[in-house]
Formats: sequence, structure tokens, C-alpha cells
Amino acid sequence: MAYTLHTGDDGILQVSISGEFTEEELQSYMKDLETVLADIPDGEKLKTFIDTTDLGRVNPNLRRSVGDFMENPKLGKTAVLGNSRIVKVMIDFALKASGTHHMKYYTSRDEATAWLHTD
Repeated sequence: MAYTLHTGDDGILQVSISGEFTEEELQSYMKDLETVLADIPDGEKLKTFIDTTDLGRVNPNLRRSVGDFMENPKLGKTAVLGNSRIVKVMIDFALKASGTHHMKYYTSRDEATAWLHTD
């Protein structure tokens, strides 16, 4: 499987995406994320850390899926750690298209984690 997700002791959802992320895995991931978000009480927001440093080929539908979730009211700060210009461009595009600003791309784990722990 090309992704794992679990909630850390700090309540932040930890996601790791690696290898070639297929359409099938993307659909499975989106269903798992929907399940996690359904358990978040109304009025609260889920903070998420996504590690894409081992991500291989990027599925072209990933941009659409990211965009679809950007407007979910239960999705809070999302820090994406990576080293891929393609992933950064996709995130920037999704943010611009949705008009939201709660997702940021980082190349430093420490900076990403620090941002998630600010209010």
C-alpha cells in the first residue's frame, strides 16, 4: 500500500504517501480520510501532517482530489512535507482555486510540525 495514516498522541493525523500512488490507492485514501473526518465533532478541525518525501509518480487526479477536500469545514491546518516541485505546484493550484489558506508545503519537517502546533 502506498499510504498509511494514524493519529498521533498530539491529535494530529499523520499521513505518509510513498511510491507510485495509483488511482485505486487514491480512491482508498480519500475514503479513509472521509471516515476520519466524519468522526471529528462539528465546529472542530482536524490538523494533518502529510509526508510525501517518498512519493513516486503523482497521479494526475490527485490535484482534483486535494481541491475537493480543501473546502471541507472539518479540515484544518495541513502541512505537506516533500521534495517534489510537482506536489508543491498542485497544492498551490488547489489553494488558489479554493480560496483557502490552511494547507502549506514544506521541505523541513521541523518547520511543518512547528506550524501545525501554532493556533
